[in-house]
Order: sequence, then structure tokens, then C-alpha cells
Amino acid sequence: MPRPIDAAYLAAAIVASPLWLPRMISTGKIRTDWPARFGRGRNLPKADRPRVLLHAVSVGEVNATDLLVDELQREDPAIEPVVATTTDTGFARAIAIFEGRCPVVRYPFDTSGAVRRLLDRVQPDAIGLIELEVWPSFLREAAKRDIPVAVVNGRLSERSHRRYSRIGPIARSLFRRLTLAAVQDDTYADRFRSMGIASDRVEVTGSMKWDTARIADDVPGADDLAHAMGIDRNRPLVVAGSTAPIEHRLLHEAVGEHAQLLCAPRRPEWFDAAAADLPGCARRSTGERGSSSGRFLLDTIGELRMAYALADIVVIGRTFSDLGGSDMIEP
Repeated sequence: MPRPIDAAYLAAAIVASPLWLPRMISTGKIRTDWPARFGRGRNLPKADRPRVLLHAVSVGEVNATDLLVDELQREDPAIEPVVATTTDTGFARAIAIFEGRCPVVRYPFDTSGAVRRLLDRVQPDAIGLIELEVWPSFLREAAKRDIPVAVVNGRLSERSHRRYSRIGPIARSLFRRLTLAAVQDDTYADRFRSMGIASDRVEVTGSMKWDTARIADDVPGADDLAHAMGIDRNRPLVVAGSTAPIEHRLLHEAVGEHAQLLCAPRRPEWFDAAAADLPGCARRSTGERGSSSGRFLLDTIGELRMAYALADIVVIGRTFSDLGGSDMIEP
């Protein structure tokens, strides 16, 4: 018999299909790895050491997990990390960072069957949820197997806190399943406690993004990126990272002809619209070199740090929209 939560998920998916299905088709996300979305894939070999499943939703969380993977492997005895990620871009980034270092799997839909299949394949001894991502079926199945689940690098924004507060009893039943919440600051700690986690299970540990920040005069690959895209190193370059759709036209109009502009949209589905808003731009993905308009589009994943290293001025994307702004630590 399907669980009530599975029936609710199915009903919601059917009702909302006129919205999400056309969008997935238009953005190309319909070509995702569907078997993995339902928890299917190869079984990992039986581990000869403790295994920790780290769930990092997308690119930002994957990047923040980089040094954590190293730290786990340096433990005595060593711990085997397995990185799970949700989005296609996050999965591609995880493969680029962790290939040869640890296994990477796809985090599935939160249906009971998909979650069971993933946990059967991975057989983790503990689970770390990077930043948040508390899902009812996943937490319930982990509890049934006596697998401790912790939030790592935890953050609970004001907006998310309000949403969880609207479903107070349900949200608190989810958060109480957590063994530990290691959070970024005192504000987040208070919000986690208000969701029902006992005070002695909430610790302020700071942000892992500071741990992964690199301070250097040069970034490997930056010169190659400039050459490949035809960026003129003798002219000023403005780099706008993790931008939102409304920002590309604004930036194009704001940056004068004497300067070059490189935009790196936050999401792949925004790439084509960004190209239309940056007349004459050279797109990294097509191998175009040089731009008569001085406009460049970094429509790839994992090269933004190189672009920042070339910049005379950096603009933090999503700050001219209501999306809250992107991470300032990297630039």
C-alpha cells in the first residue's frame, strides 16, 4: 500500500504538471537521469570502514563540501564519504570535483520506494545534510534503519523559517529526527531550536564556505580561459557572477563600451536568454573567441573562479532582484 505522503506527492505532481512539465521540456531538464531520480543505480561495494552519505543539493553546496570530504578521509580510522546531489548542474560539478576521490550518486525524489532504493545501494552509517534539506520520507527511512542524520553547515533563512512555522507541528516532527544541527551562526541556531531541536543538539560551527575560500594572486586556468574566449587583458573587465535573468540587460546597458563585460548566469536554463540580452557576446560553450561588442557569456559550470581572477570589478549576481544575492566569499 502506498504511504499517505507518497499519495500526496503524486497528487501534487499531477495537479502541478501543466506548470512543471512544459518548463522541464523548454529548459532541457526533461533529459535528466530518471532512473536515478527514483533511487535506481549501481550498488556501492560493501565498505570496509564507516561510510557517510553527504547530501549537497547543487553547485554551491557541492563546492562547500570539498574540504569536508578530505577531512573525513584523513580521520583515523578513515571515513568513506559518498556525495549525493539533486540538480544536474550539481551532479556535473560533483563529478568534476570528486571523481577519483569518492563516489557520487543522485539524490532521489522523496518517495518511500526511491529513498529505500538509494539507502539500500549506499548503505551509509551516517548521513550529513549540507545546509538543510529535511525531507519526511528520507528522515523516516533513516530513522527506521537507525542511521543518524545531521545538518552540516546549517542555515535556515528567514523566509524558510516562516514557511516551516506555518506547518509548525509537522515541521517540528521533521526537525526532531535530526541527531545534530551544526549551523553557521547564532541566528540560524535560534531558528533551528525554534523548530523543535533540543539546544544540546545545536552547535554553531561557522560557515564551511570560508574553509573552501582560496586566497591567491593567480588562479590556475584563468589565463587559458581569457585566451580561449578572446578577452582583451589590456581593457577593463567587469565580471558578473551567478546572475539572474533581469540583470543581464541592466548590466549590458550599465557597462560602457570602453569596458568588457562577462556574465555567468546562476542557472543553465537562463543561458540562452542571457545571450539574447548581451548583443554580440562570445559564448564559452560554443568555443567562440573574441567579441566585437566586448560581451562574454560564461555558460559553463565550474569556471567562475577563473573568471573572477580576471576581473577588474566584480558584480555579485542576484542582488538586483528579489532572490537575495549570491555568495560573496569566492570573489
